[in-house]
Amino acid sequence: MQLAGLGIMKRSRKDKIIPNSNEELETLRVMRNQRPAHYTLKIESFSQLQEMVTRCPVPKYESANFSVGGYEWRLSLYPNGDSKRNGNGYISLYLVLAEESNLPFGAEVIVLFRLFVYNHSHDKYLVVQDASETMGRFNAVKHERGFSQLLDLSTFKDAASGYLRKDSCIFGAEVFVIECTDKGERLSFVRSPVYNSNFTWSIKNFSREKRDYIKSDVFSSGGHKWCLTLYPKGHISVKGTSFSFFLNLEDHLNLMPRQKFLVKFELRVKNQLTSCYRRGAGSGWFSSTSPSYGWVNFMPLCYLNDSSKGFVVKDNLVAEGQILLTSTSKHC
Repeated sequence: MQLAGLGIMKRSRKDKIIPNSNEELETLRVMRNQRPAHYTLKIESFSQLQEMVTRCPVPKYESANFSVGGYEWRLSLYPNGDSKRNGNGYISLYLVLAEESNLPFGAEVIVLFRLFVYNHSHDKYLVVQDASETMGRFNAVKHERGFSQLLDLSTFKDAASGYLRKDSCIFGAEVFVIECTDKGERLSFVRSPVYNSNFTWSIKNFSREKRDYIKSDVFSSGGHKWCLTLYPKGHISVKGTSFSFFLNLEDHLNLMPRQKFLVKFELRVKNQLTSCYRRGAGSGWFSSTSPSYGWVNFMPLCYLNDSSKGFVVKDNLVAEGQILLTSTSKHC
Protein backbone atom coordinates (compact mmCIF):
# COMPACT_ATOMS: atom_id res chain seq x y z
CA MET A 1 0.00 0.00 0.00
CA GLN A 2 1.72 3.19 -1.20
CA LEU A 3 0.91 6.76 -0.19
CA ALA A 4 -0.14 8.78 -3.22
CA GLY A 5 -0.57 12.44 -4.00
CA LEU A 6 1.67 14.42 -4.71
CA GLY A 7 28.05 30.21 -0.63
CA ILE A 8 31.18 28.37 -1.38
CA MET A 9 32.78 28.71 -4.74
CA LYS A 10 32.14 25.61 -6.79
CA ARG A 11 35.13 24.05 -8.45
CA SER A 12 34.89 22.89 -12.04
CA ARG A 13 37.01 20.01 -13.29
CA LYS A 14 39.31 22.54 -14.95
CA ASP A 15 40.00 24.48 -11.74
CA LYS A 16 43.48 23.95 -10.38
CA ILE A 17 43.87 23.86 -6.62
CA ILE A 18 46.98 25.67 -5.42
CA PRO A 19 48.52 24.17 -2.27
CA ASN A 20 48.79 26.48 0.72
CA SER A 21 52.40 25.43 1.49
CA ASN A 22 53.37 27.67 4.43
CA GLU A 23 50.48 30.09 3.98
CA GLU A 24 47.83 30.71 6.56
CA LEU A 25 45.60 27.75 7.13
CA GLU A 26 42.01 27.67 5.87
CA THR A 27 42.74 29.70 2.74
CA LEU A 28 41.02 28.46 -0.39
CA ARG A 29 42.87 28.99 -3.68
CA VAL A 30 41.64 28.23 -7.17
CA MET A 31 42.45 29.30 -10.72
CA ARG A 32 39.64 30.61 -12.92
CA ASN A 33 39.17 32.15 -16.35
CA GLN A 34 36.82 35.01 -15.46
CA ARG A 35 38.31 38.35 -14.52
CA PRO A 36 37.32 40.00 -11.19
CA ALA A 37 33.80 41.34 -11.37
CA HIS A 38 34.30 44.56 -9.41
CA TYR A 39 37.82 45.98 -9.55
CA THR A 40 41.28 45.45 -11.06
CA LEU A 41 44.54 47.12 -10.16
CA LYS A 42 47.27 47.00 -12.82
CA ILE A 43 50.82 47.89 -11.80
CA GLU A 44 53.18 48.57 -14.71
CA SER A 45 56.40 48.74 -12.71
CA PHE A 46 56.21 46.49 -9.69
CA SER A 47 59.92 46.76 -8.82
CA GLN A 48 59.70 50.56 -8.82
CA LEU A 49 56.69 50.38 -6.48
CA GLN A 50 58.58 48.05 -4.15
CA GLU A 51 61.49 50.44 -3.95
CA MET A 52 59.40 53.57 -3.41
CA VAL A 53 57.11 52.26 -0.67
CA THR A 54 60.09 51.20 1.45
CA ARG A 55 60.72 54.92 2.01
CA CYS A 56 57.16 55.52 3.21
CA PRO A 57 56.08 55.41 6.89
CA VAL A 58 53.59 52.70 5.94
CA PRO A 59 55.05 50.59 3.10
CA LYS A 60 51.85 50.08 1.11
CA TYR A 61 49.92 51.31 -1.91
CA GLU A 62 46.22 52.12 -1.68
CA SER A 63 44.06 52.03 -4.78
CA ALA A 64 41.35 54.49 -5.73
CA ASN A 65 37.93 53.90 -4.22
CA PHE A 66 35.38 51.76 -6.01
CA SER A 67 31.69 51.36 -5.25
CA VAL A 68 29.99 48.02 -4.59
CA GLY A 69 26.71 47.35 -2.76
CA GLY A 70 26.25 50.97 -1.75
CA TYR A 71 29.66 51.24 -0.03
CA GLU A 72 33.08 52.57 -1.00
CA TRP A 73 36.02 50.16 -1.00
CA ARG A 74 39.70 50.18 -1.87
CA LEU A 75 42.60 47.76 -2.12
CA SER A 76 45.59 48.03 0.17
CA LEU A 77 48.72 46.38 -1.30
CA TYR A 78 51.99 45.69 0.54
CA PRO A 79 54.42 44.80 -2.29
CA ASN A 80 57.15 43.83 0.22
CA GLY A 81 54.78 42.14 2.63
CA ASP A 82 53.01 43.32 5.76
CA SER A 83 55.67 42.65 8.40
CA LYS A 84 53.36 43.56 11.29
CA ARG A 85 51.02 40.69 10.34
CA ASN A 86 53.55 37.97 9.57
CA GLY A 87 53.75 38.90 5.88
CA ASN A 88 57.53 38.99 5.45
CA GLY A 89 58.51 37.30 2.20
CA TYR A 90 54.98 37.55 0.80
CA ILE A 91 52.76 39.96 -1.06
CA SER A 92 50.04 41.19 1.29
CA LEU A 93 46.69 42.38 -0.05
CA TYR A 94 43.65 43.65 1.84
CA LEU A 95 40.14 44.87 1.09
CA VAL A 96 39.38 48.10 2.94
CA LEU A 97 36.00 49.64 3.75
CA ALA A 98 36.85 53.20 2.69
CA GLU A 99 34.01 54.98 4.49
CA GLU A 100 34.35 53.28 7.86
CA SER A 101 34.03 56.58 9.74
CA ASN A 102 30.55 57.11 8.31
CA LEU A 103 29.15 53.90 9.76
CA PRO A 104 26.87 54.43 12.77
CA PHE A 105 28.22 53.10 16.06
CA GLY A 106 27.68 49.36 16.25
CA ALA A 107 26.79 49.03 12.56
CA GLU A 108 28.58 46.54 10.36
CA VAL A 109 28.76 45.47 6.73
CA ILE A 110 28.73 41.73 5.99
CA VAL A 111 30.44 40.71 2.76
CA LEU A 112 31.70 37.74 0.85
CA PHE A 113 34.92 38.82 -0.85
CA ARG A 114 37.68 37.35 -3.01
CA LEU A 115 41.07 38.74 -3.99
CA PHE A 116 42.83 38.00 -7.28
CA VAL A 117 46.25 37.83 -8.94
CA TYR A 118 46.46 37.50 -12.73
CA ASN A 119 48.65 34.75 -14.20
CA HIS A 120 49.93 35.83 -17.64
CA SER A 121 51.22 32.41 -18.58
CA HIS A 122 47.90 30.63 -18.10
CA ASP A 123 45.65 33.63 -18.88
CA LYS A 124 43.81 32.89 -15.64
CA TYR A 125 43.33 34.47 -12.25
CA LEU A 126 44.45 33.03 -8.95
CA VAL A 127 41.48 33.48 -6.60
CA VAL A 128 42.18 33.65 -2.86
CA GLN A 129 39.44 33.58 -0.26
CA ASP A 130 39.09 32.66 3.37
CA ALA A 131 37.70 29.15 3.64
CA SER A 132 37.14 29.23 7.40
CA GLU A 133 35.26 32.53 7.49
CA THR A 134 33.26 32.67 4.28
CA MET A 135 31.75 36.06 5.15
CA GLY A 136 33.73 39.01 6.50
CA ARG A 137 32.40 41.55 9.01
CA PHE A 138 33.50 45.15 8.40
CA ASN A 139 32.86 47.88 10.95
CA ALA A 140 34.45 51.02 12.40
CA VAL A 141 36.97 48.91 14.33
CA LYS A 142 37.64 46.17 11.82
CA HIS A 143 37.55 47.97 8.45
CA GLU A 144 40.26 45.96 6.69
CA ARG A 145 40.35 42.27 5.78
CA GLY A 146 42.50 40.21 3.50
CA PHE A 147 45.64 38.10 3.36
CA SER A 148 49.04 38.97 4.76
CA GLN A 149 50.45 35.97 2.88
CA LEU A 150 48.58 36.31 -0.40
CA LEU A 151 51.45 34.98 -2.54
CA ASP A 152 55.06 34.06 -1.87
CA LEU A 153 57.32 36.83 -3.27
CA SER A 154 59.86 34.41 -4.71
CA THR A 155 57.08 32.59 -6.55
CA PHE A 156 55.54 35.86 -7.69
CA LYS A 157 58.84 37.14 -9.13
CA ASP A 158 59.78 33.85 -10.79
CA ALA A 159 59.22 34.39 -14.52
CA ALA A 160 58.16 30.77 -14.90
CA SER A 161 55.25 31.29 -12.51
CA GLY A 162 53.60 33.80 -14.82
CA TYR A 163 52.42 36.38 -12.28
CA LEU A 164 54.94 39.10 -13.15
CA ARG A 165 55.60 39.82 -16.84
CA LYS A 166 57.82 42.68 -17.97
CA ASP A 167 57.57 44.00 -14.41
CA SER A 168 53.78 44.28 -14.82
CA CYS A 169 51.11 42.57 -12.70
CA ILE A 170 47.37 42.73 -12.07
CA PHE A 171 45.43 42.36 -8.83
CA GLY A 172 41.68 42.39 -8.36
CA ALA A 173 38.70 42.08 -6.05
CA GLU A 174 35.12 40.90 -5.89
CA VAL A 175 32.88 42.14 -3.11
CA PHE A 176 29.37 40.80 -2.47
CA VAL A 177 27.52 42.74 0.22
CA ILE A 178 25.09 40.61 2.20
CA GLU A 179 21.86 42.46 2.87
CA CYS A 180 20.46 41.44 6.26
CA THR A 181 16.67 41.73 6.05
CA ASP A 182 15.96 40.11 9.42
CA LYS A 183 13.10 38.27 7.78
CA GLY A 184 12.48 34.66 8.67
CA GLU A 185 10.02 31.90 9.26
CA ARG A 186 9.14 29.73 12.22
CA LEU A 187 7.97 26.18 11.62
CA SER A 188 6.20 24.35 14.44
CA PHE A 189 3.91 21.35 14.82
CA VAL A 190 0.56 21.14 16.55
CA ARG A 191 -0.87 17.86 17.73
CA SER A 192 -4.57 17.72 16.96
CA PRO A 193 -6.88 17.14 19.94
CA VAL A 194 -8.70 13.81 19.76
CA TYR A 195 -12.17 15.28 20.13
CA ASN A 196 -12.13 17.21 16.84
CA SER A 197 -9.54 15.41 14.76
CA ASN A 198 -11.30 12.07 14.29
CA PHE A 199 -14.12 11.78 11.74
CA THR A 200 -16.33 8.70 11.31
CA TRP A 201 -18.27 8.10 8.12
CA SER A 202 -20.90 5.36 7.82
CA ILE A 203 -21.81 4.45 4.23
CA LYS A 204 -25.05 2.51 3.78
CA ASN A 205 -25.94 0.45 0.69
CA PHE A 206 -22.25 0.33 -0.13
CA SER A 207 -22.53 -2.41 -2.77
CA ARG A 208 -25.20 -0.44 -4.67
CA GLU A 209 -23.01 2.64 -5.06
CA LYS A 210 -22.71 3.44 -8.79
CA ARG A 211 -20.54 6.58 -8.62
CA ASP A 212 -16.82 6.35 -9.39
CA TYR A 213 -16.07 8.11 -6.11
CA ILE A 214 -17.98 9.49 -3.13
CA LYS A 215 -17.12 12.23 -0.65
CA SER A 216 -17.95 12.52 3.01
CA ASP A 217 -19.34 15.53 4.81
CA VAL A 218 -16.81 18.24 5.59
CA PHE A 219 -15.14 18.24 9.01
CA SER A 220 -12.76 20.73 10.62
CA SER A 221 -9.38 20.09 12.20
CA GLY A 222 -6.18 22.09 12.64
CA GLY A 223 -7.83 25.26 11.35
CA HIS A 224 -8.73 23.67 7.99
CA LYS A 225 -11.68 21.91 6.41
CA TRP A 226 -11.35 18.31 5.28
CA CYS A 227 -13.32 15.46 3.78
CA LEU A 228 -12.76 11.79 3.00
CA THR A 229 -12.94 10.52 -0.56
CA LEU A 230 -13.21 6.86 -1.48
CA TYR A 231 -13.52 4.92 -4.71
CA PRO A 232 -15.84 1.93 -4.06
CA LYS A 233 -14.64 0.13 -7.19
CA GLY A 234 -11.12 1.54 -7.09
CA HIS A 235 -9.37 4.48 -8.66
CA ILE A 236 -9.14 4.38 -12.46
CA SER A 237 -5.59 3.03 -12.26
CA VAL A 238 -6.68 0.01 -10.17
CA LYS A 239 -10.36 -0.17 -11.02
CA GLY A 240 -11.93 -3.52 -10.24
CA THR A 241 -9.02 -4.72 -8.11
CA SER A 242 -8.47 -2.35 -5.17
CA PHE A 243 -10.42 -0.04 -2.89
CA SER A 244 -8.95 3.54 -2.96
CA PHE A 245 -9.14 5.91 0.00
CA PHE A 246 -7.99 9.57 0.29
CA LEU A 247 -7.92 12.55 2.63
CA ASN A 248 -8.86 15.83 0.90
CA LEU A 249 -8.19 19.41 1.94
CA GLU A 250 -11.49 21.11 1.10
CA ASP A 251 -10.38 24.74 1.62
CA HIS A 252 -7.20 24.40 -0.47
CA LEU A 253 -8.25 27.27 -2.75
CA ASN A 254 -7.97 29.63 0.23
CA LEU A 255 -4.24 28.99 0.54
CA MET A 256 -1.73 31.51 -0.72
CA PRO A 257 0.37 30.55 -3.77
CA ARG A 258 3.26 28.30 -2.70
CA GLN A 259 1.79 28.00 0.82
CA LYS A 260 1.92 24.45 2.13
CA PHE A 261 1.78 22.62 5.42
CA LEU A 262 2.69 19.13 6.55
CA VAL A 263 0.00 16.85 7.93
CA LYS A 264 0.35 13.49 9.63
CA PHE A 265 -2.89 11.55 9.30
CA GLU A 266 -4.48 8.14 9.47
CA LEU A 267 -7.25 6.60 7.35
CA ARG A 268 -9.14 3.54 8.57
CA VAL A 269 -11.84 1.06 7.56
CA LYS A 270 -13.50 -0.59 10.56
CA ASN A 271 -13.85 -4.34 10.93
CA GLN A 272 -17.36 -4.48 12.35
CA LEU A 273 -16.99 -8.06 13.58
CA THR A 274 -13.79 -7.61 15.58
CA SER A 275 -13.77 -3.81 16.10
CA CYS A 276 -10.27 -3.81 14.59
CA TYR A 277 -9.24 -1.63 11.65
CA ARG A 278 -7.52 -1.72 8.32
CA ARG A 279 -5.23 1.30 8.71
CA GLY A 280 -3.13 3.55 6.54
CA ALA A 281 -0.87 6.11 8.25
CA GLY A 282 1.09 8.69 6.31
CA SER A 283 2.21 12.31 5.92
CA GLY A 284 1.83 14.79 3.10
CA TRP A 285 2.53 18.40 2.18
CA PHE A 286 -0.91 19.85 1.47
CA SER A 287 -1.20 22.93 -0.75
CA SER A 288 -3.49 24.54 -3.32
CA THR A 289 -2.00 22.29 -5.99
CA SER A 290 -1.67 19.15 -3.82
CA PRO A 291 -4.93 18.94 -1.87
CA SER A 292 -5.25 15.15 -1.67
CA TYR A 293 -3.22 12.33 -0.16
CA GLY A 294 -4.07 8.71 0.45
CA TRP A 295 -3.82 5.24 -1.05
CA VAL A 296 -4.81 3.93 -4.44
CA ASN A 297 -4.32 0.35 -3.21
CA PHE A 298 -5.81 0.72 0.25
CA MET A 299 -7.36 -2.79 0.29
CA PRO A 300 -8.08 -5.52 -2.28
CA LEU A 301 -11.73 -5.38 -3.35
CA CYS A 302 -12.13 -9.12 -3.03
CA TYR A 303 -11.12 -8.86 0.62
CA LEU A 304 -13.24 -5.78 1.32
CA ASN A 305 -16.42 -7.20 -0.24
CA ASP A 306 -16.13 -10.60 1.46
CA SER A 307 -18.80 -10.28 4.19
CA SER A 308 -17.01 -12.89 6.30
CA LYS A 309 -14.06 -10.51 6.70
CA GLY A 310 -16.24 -8.02 8.56
CA PHE A 311 -15.55 -4.77 6.67
CA VAL A 312 -18.91 -4.60 4.88
CA VAL A 313 -21.70 -5.80 7.18
CA LYS A 314 -25.38 -5.52 6.19
CA ASP A 315 -24.10 -3.56 3.19
CA ASN A 316 -22.68 -0.92 5.52
CA LEU A 317 -19.04 0.28 5.53
CA VAL A 318 -17.54 2.42 8.29
CA ALA A 319 -14.61 4.64 7.26
CA GLU A 320 -12.63 6.97 9.50
CA GLY A 321 -10.10 9.72 9.07
CA GLN A 322 -7.96 11.37 11.72
CA ILE A 323 -5.61 14.37 11.63
CA LEU A 324 -2.77 13.58 14.03
CA LEU A 325 -0.28 16.41 13.56
CA THR A 326 -0.24 19.65 11.57
CA SER A 327 2.64 22.00 10.83
CA THR A 328 2.24 25.75 11.14
CA SER A 329 4.51 28.37 9.65
CA LYS A 330 4.71 31.99 10.75
CA HIS A 331 6.78 34.79 9.27
CA CYS A 332 8.84 36.69 11.77
